[in-house]
Amino acid sequence: MILRLFNEYFLALVIILSLQVIFYDSKEFMKKNRVKKAKKARFIGGLYIGLALLLYLCNKLR
Repeated sequence: MILRLFNEYFLALVIILSLQVIFYDSKEFMKKNRVKKAKKARFIGGLYIGLALLLYLCNKLR
């Protein structure tokens, strides 16, 4: 039942926002010479995309 809440539109929104975190926020941190925070922003964005794709696959398999 919980997986039905995560429909394709919500997962697409999560992926788009995660890409924004990866590209925009990490670029801003690199400009301010904060390499650790840039790597953390990229990692969190990648984690969100991975989680969204995993939920999408689980939803399709059901």
